Amino acid sequence: MAVKARYLITNEIAVASKPFNEGDFVKICMLKTAMIVCRDKHQAFANISLSRNTVADRISDLLMNLDCQLARTGYFKRLCQELTFWDQRPEYKSFHPSHISTV
Repeated sequence: MAVKARYLITNEIAVASKPFNEGDFVKICMLKTAMIVCRDKHQAFANISLSRNTVADRISDLLMNLDCQLARTGYFKRLCQELTFWDQRPEYKSFHPSHISTV
């Protein structure tokens, strides 16, 4: 359960574009809340590691997972090929939404 909670909180930190050390702040808030709301579950909250390094590692894991999913679908490769075709310069692949076909 701690691992699932760690990934959930890490994802929220990443989506909100917060610094990795926000995990420490979140953990302090969780522990203080647990002492008031559910004192018997305090240790379960304490077992959730949200250090800066842990958050950075989990975000890296999430990005690798996303990268694998994109590679499997071939969408990213097709996008790069289409942008290369548009630019006629293989070394320059900038993302312009107007360049993406909807076919």
